[in-house]
Amino acid sequence: MQDLPRSGRPSKLSSKDKENIALLIENDPDATIEEITERSGLHVSERLVGNEARSQGYRSFIARRQEGLSPIHQMKRLTWAHQMSSWEVSDWRKCIFTDETTYSSSGHQGGPRRVRRKAGTGNQERYQDKQQHSNRFSTGLYAAITFGYHTPLVYIRQRKPSERTSPGDRLGLNSQQFVHEVLEPYLLPFLQKLPSQREEYLLAEDGLGVHRSILTTNFYHSQHIMKLNWPPKSPDMNPIENVWHMLKLRLKRRFRNKKPRTVDEVMKVAGEEWEGLDWDRIYRMIDGMPRRIKALIEKEGARTKY
Repeated sequence: MQDLPRSGRPSKLSSKDKENIALLIENDPDATIEEITERSGLHVSERLVGNEARSQGYRSFIARRQEGLSPIHQMKRLTWAHQMSSWEVSDWRKCIFTDETTYSSSGHQGGPRRVRRKAGTGNQERYQDKQQHSNRFSTGLYAAITFGYHTPLVYIRQRKPSERTSPGDRLGLNSQQFVHEVLEPYLLPFLQKLPSQREEYLLAEDGLGVHRSILTTNFYHSQHIMKLNWPPKSPDMNPIENVWHMLKLRLKRRFRNKKPRTVDEVMKVAGEEWEGLDWDRIYRMIDGMPRRIKALIEKEGARTKY
């Protein structure tokens, strides 16, 4: 008597398990496969859960931004790129790139939000990136880099309710805090370590309100700090954005098995990882600025791969 052909290895997941996995994904599109596996309560591998998610049509996508580049922003970016097209590597080595970012204890960072969904559902509001803050604690960070030099990683503290300046004050970074707690104690000593006079350098920073305020502008003037004209909506032109990405990947690995509970814990680990970054590679990114400018021109002001 001939054996009937087998239908394959029996699934380790029951129909109810599979329905539960789909429900967990639908309830929290931001959840990683690791988190879905843990929440399911199943004693199975992340690989099995990931395979099941894919078999049901769920894929990981970058959440669609609700606000893109306007034609005016694109035109300004292109105009700026043409203005900077004559700059050589030696010019960019005299540019100081600065920026702020946040590290969220939830694991979702300030970069593009990734969601798990089915193809064709990206326009649903729940899968779009509204850039809302996490309801878990976040740590504000600041840094400045130039060729061959970088500041330490700077912690931006959350202001207290007693420091509220108006009923609508959300207690985020304001100009007074930016000047007295960031620029004076960290940027000025950094400038003093550079091999050339500070007047030979240009500061590159985005259009954040505290960067353009009267208090900050007066501080820059008093310290003979010159600013580089910077185009709107252009994180892809600032190498420090890539540095933030590198840092957050390292923090994700460090906190993979145990989420941080305090800001002090985050800063201790973040400071270690910051100094452990591949700084030779980062400085080469600065030398690669002419390629970024060329790419921006080729894209006619649209987003580049950077």
